[in-house]
Amino acid sequence: EVRLQTWLNTYRSSSTRGSYRNSLKNFFGASDDKELDDISERFLDEYISGEKNNKDLEKVIYAFVTKEEEKGHAPKTIWARASAVKSFLSEHDLEMGSSFWKGLKRKRMKGRTDAVQEDHVPSNAELRRIIGFLPTVGKALFRLMATSGARIGEIMSLRVEDLVLEHPTLAPHVNFRRETTKSGKKRVGFMTPEAKEDLSKWLLERVDYFETAVRRSQWKKHYTTPKDKWEGKSKNDDRLFPFEPVTGYHMWNTAVKRAGLLIRDKTTNRFTLRPHALRKWFRTRLGAVLKLDVVEALMGHEGYLTQAYRKYSKQDLSDFYVEHQEVLLLEIDISVSKLNNKVQEQEQQLKAIAISQASRIADLEEGVKYLELQLTAHQAMLQVAIETSKKDMVRLEEFLKRLETD
Repeated sequence: EVRLQTWLNTYRSSSTRGSYRNSLKNFFGASDDKELDDISERFLDEYISGEKNNKDLEKVIYAFVTKEEEKGHAPKTIWARASAVKSFLSEHDLEMGSSFWKGLKRKRMKGRTDAVQEDHVPSNAELRRIIGFLPTVGKALFRLMATSGARIGEIMSLRVEDLVLEHPTLAPHVNFRRETTKSGKKRVGFMTPEAKEDLSKWLLERVDYFETAVRRSQWKKHYTTPKDKWEGKSKNDDRLFPFEPVTGYHMWNTAVKRAGLLIRDKTTNRFTLRPHALRKWFRTRLGAVLKLDVVEALMGHEGYLTQAYRKYSKQDLSDFYVEHQEVLLLEIDISVSKLNNKVQEQEQQLKAIAISQASRIADLEEGVKYLELQLTAHQAMLQVAIETSKKDMVRLEEFLKRLETD
């Protein structure tokens, strides 16, 4: 078995395998997976046998970094690709030492810290247009991504069993397993009623999708799975979105193009409106109305996860989301949503008035009861006084009779 493939298969995430494979293609200058396998095997043989040494390897790595710089890539991007190379070399005992890598990062990857390309964050109208050109599965995929704030790799790793459309107390949500998240921590991602509706429709179509996909199944060179490992589509695939990430990207770019929004950055030649921009859209929209730590935790940013999950319960996060989810709605006019909120506020005010009036009535009833008790007491006292007076009158009459007799 090809050693590079064996190494890649140690990573569970398909997005990680795909990212590392692309980094090594750039490093080795390979045009496809077959060429990558051949070049990597010859490369390992040359260095492991001692035909070439660390000095030669140092030159190759520096040449790779220089080439990446000439392409205009940002330092963070270059370092991410160099880190993939470092992991591959280390796996095969080709160690350069920590001082070499630290020096490389210090000397060649400092300076500009701003993004080479500024992603375009879509407006609600633009996102509505894009989603309108997506098929049912695309609507479900990207609406879920937009309204949960999750990464596309996390969405693509979801299983059907991770989807919760109905819950007694929580908003519709998905459960991200720890092995599929970038932070390595499990978390919950909520969705709007619109996303729930799209996902419900997709689940109905998913069965027919499998029948067609299995029938047409054949390996394509852009797949992250090697051709000799490709077993075709399986009806037992339990992924919520049972296809390669590249298929999702193709779906997105096609819809963006049909919406008339497909623009390339002049510096990087990459599209400016990419799926990752949906995370920025989520943060921009929800961040304007919700606490920062809650928004960042919902997005899966590691620095906020533990703190937020310790501070807020899952029910708290759900309540926060439901209260402010109107800013993530696309099909429902925001003015209508606000009107609904006003109606709810009026209902709350009426409830408060009703409670206040009920309290006043209760107080009046208590007052009436008190007066009734007082009246009863006075009536009893009056009755005693009358009885006493009667007895006094009898005694007075008896006294007068005795006087007359005497």
